[in-house]
Amino acid sequence: MFKINHKVLNIVLLILLAIIVVRNNYLNKLGSILFQDSTHNYKSNREYKRQLDLYEVYSKKQCNYVMLGNSITQYVNWNELLNRTDIINRGIGIDVTAGFKDRLNHVINLKPKYCFIMGGINDILFNIKVDEILANYEDIILTLKAENIIPIIQSTLFVSDSYENANSINNKVDSLNSRLIQLSKLHDVKYLDLNDILSSNNNLKKSYTTDGIHLNGKGYLEWKKILTVEMKNHQLSD
Repeated sequence: MFKINHKVLNIVLLILLAIIVVRNNYLNKLGSILFQDSTHNYKSNREYKRQLDLYEVYSKKQCNYVMLGNSITQYVNWNELLNRTDIINRGIGIDVTAGFKDRLNHVINLKPKYCFIMGGINDILFNIKVDEILANYEDIILTLKAENIIPIIQSTLFVSDSYENANSINNKVDSLNSRLIQLSKLHDVKYLDLNDILSSNNNLKKSYTTDGIHLNGKGYLEWKKILTVEMKNHQLSD
């Protein structure tokens, strides 16, 4: 009968664990290197180009809600998550708020009643100043309101404390969110604090993330709770 050598097994498990840790650290550092570019041009983002090309061929059916954002918004099917049929996803991976602003026509032509917006983390990773992010948000708010679309701002999510340069990033996220609250009050726009549930001590909870920045299923379920309450107040049938 085959006999397991527990010492060898333990060594193998330790090696595998070390490989996983090194891999995760490498991916975080690689992400930081890729994002450290304050001259970032969102139009050079291949995913941005691909999605805009798809938007041109999609039917322009009217909807009640548009979810506008980056990959955190893009990665989930909102209709399936929220058990609705009246939501259109306009999230694009690696996109920044200047990109949001430049593609607002792909929100406006859907004639939604509400547009949920969540972004800013990529701007911060690309070293774009908070003042510039705020200016983009304000332009987005004013443009949507001029088209009789009600914007709803959602807080920019923190990264987890295991993410590369987490403290520096989260300090900027905290500053951005404080100013987004002020901006929302200035323009009489609803602000939803997602971090109240998803984060603790200005860090995204590890139980809600796959890689320190993107959400897992549990994270989206918590987001769902917030949106369900908000949408119930709108009393719109889907």
